Amino acid sequence: AIFTDMMAYSLVIPVLPSYAMSLGADRVTIGVIFGAFSVALLACSIPAGLLSDRTGRRPIMVLGMLALAAASVAFALSANVAVLVAARLVQGASGAATWSAGLALLADTYGPGERGAKLGLALSVMSIGMLLGPVFGGVVYDHLGYAPTFVLPAAIACAIGLAFAVSRPGSARSPEGRGATFSNGGTAPHKGDAGYL
Repeated sequence: AIFTDMMAYSLVIPVLPSYAMSLGADRVTIGVIFGAFSVALLACSIPAGLLSDRTGRRPIMVLGMLALAAASVAFALSANVAVLVAARLVQGASGAATWSAGLALLADTYGPGERGAKLGLALSVMSIGMLLGPVFGGVVYDHLGYAPTFVLPAAIACAIGLAFAVSRPGSARSPEGRGATFSNGGTAPHKGDAGYL
């Protein structure tokens, strides 16, 4: 999920400027389109984290992935600059949901002996997605055109969101390495739950 989010974030780099200019955007507007992601990410990260504490991680992961899919479809179908800005805002909000709930889910699931390695792996995958996104975007854009560049990541994000939706609740590992099933159905553990770390 984190890889897909970062790939979708960065694949616009070789594609979006020329397309936005074809819709009448100037350089300042292109900067606004790119910056809209960070604005939404900043505004939504804390609320997404708080919401994942209340509702559990899985619903927020599902919401984040489906929002990313919707943003990618909006990019594919956009016919004016306003839609591009709106899609980038939704993309930033989906990133806030995915990163907040995803990293918290790892922290919930693994004990102190494994948590650092798993979080490090997640951050490494994030960087790989950032690096491969522009390459993916450029190759698909050259061979298939503008719309497929965004339809493909939309399909991937939708599939991941549905996988989270239908997946069975997992279990947390205690600091001693023993499995501890969450008493609240596989969501974030709370004090008093068997899975609270």
